[in-house]
Amino acid sequence: MVYTTYGSLKINKRRKEMEQALGLLVYPLIIVGIIIAYTALAVLIIWVIAHTEEVFTFCDEGTGFAATRGDSAPTFKISFKGHFLRFNEELGVQEVVAERDLPDGEVAPKIGGFLGLLEKYLGIFWVGIYPFKKRYKYTFHWSEWDAGKVGHVPRRRDDESNFFYVKTFQYSVELLAAEVEGNISANIEFSLFVRIIYPEIALFRVENWFNQLRDFAISRARLYAGNRTFSELRNEAGGTRNNQAGVTGNIMFSEYILRLNERISENEPVGVKERLGVEIMSAQMVKINLAGTPEEVSRAHKATTELYIQEQIGNGIRAIGKANADAIAAEGKAIAELGAVGVHLRRQQAIEKSGSQGNTIVFSDDGENNGLTPSKIAGLITNPLTRRGGDNGNS
Repeated sequence: MVYTTYGSLKINKRRKEMEQALGLLVYPLIIVGIIIAYTALAVLIIWVIAHTEEVFTFCDEGTGFAATRGDSAPTFKISFKGHFLRFNEELGVQEVVAERDLPDGEVAPKIGGFLGLLEKYLGIFWVGIYPFKKRYKYTFHWSEWDAGKVGHVPRRRDDESNFFYVKTFQYSVELLAAEVEGNISANIEFSLFVRIIYPEIALFRVENWFNQLRDFAISRARLYAGNRTFSELRNEAGGTRNNQAGVTGNIMFSEYILRLNERISENEPVGVKERLGVEIMSAQMVKINLAGTPEEVSRAHKATTELYIQEQIGNGIRAIGKANADAIAAEGKAIAELGAVGVHLRRQQAIEKSGSQGNTIVFSDDGENNGLTPSKIAGLITNPLTRRGGDNGNS
């Protein structure tokens, strides 16, 4: 009986030790599970709140947004892989900078902690405590190509927006009644590939930056078209290239428009980057048509056709002239390389060619005239017999 009691005590002791060991293992797991559950619940709540754009908000890749609080300076957030915001000391505003453009040794700032995880994996950004800080909304006027239409059909937009593009976006622009060479009017449609680099300037320091950029681009495109014929512009609209931004643009036209980045005009030495806070990455001429009434278009079409034909005739004449000049130059070079032999061969070719035209007298002064002097040669020419028969002299 004593043995049995002792054994029971021993079993009870082992049971308590096992319970303690399980407790040490289970309790941390329970705590971790509770933390995960509360975290998941918090993320779910934040995800729901982000749809209201209050306190938290979503930000699509390649875009950014501003948050305002009364009259205080706005704060900006962007979601663009490989890019971040850095304060520009010279202009006194935030600037969108690519990590690849950083000097050696400089590292882009990273947002850590819970907020950093939300931004990185869920695209959810902190705005501020509502209603003291709100996501900024503004009315934006712009035009783009209608993706739902066949071909390039411009679509004008006038909407309330709460974001801005930091990636390159394609806008449509129409230049009406541009006068090209030959007193011909043409309508030109072209694209501008633009990105915002100074958000505070674009959104808060100028009124509707796109309207101003469009006007600058139209003025410059009008100057460009005025120095070219309709056919030249039409041909250029089909020639494209890739530039450093990875977008497509007409070579000469794009380079001409890109000058707006550094200088708007002779009277305004400041470019659109500092003036409007945006950068033109490329430009592409999309379509060109004759402008005016049907009768005016018909007359202009006839004039451009005639001008095109004359241009092609001129190109053909220039090509033939160049080919003849190249042939003469090549023949002269060959004669020079052969020396006296070349001169002799060329003279024989000339004699042969002259003889093919009938009775012809050919005189030379290189020692093959059998001692004829210039005066004797003149006598032969004026001799009636020579003029009539052509048998005297070297033939």
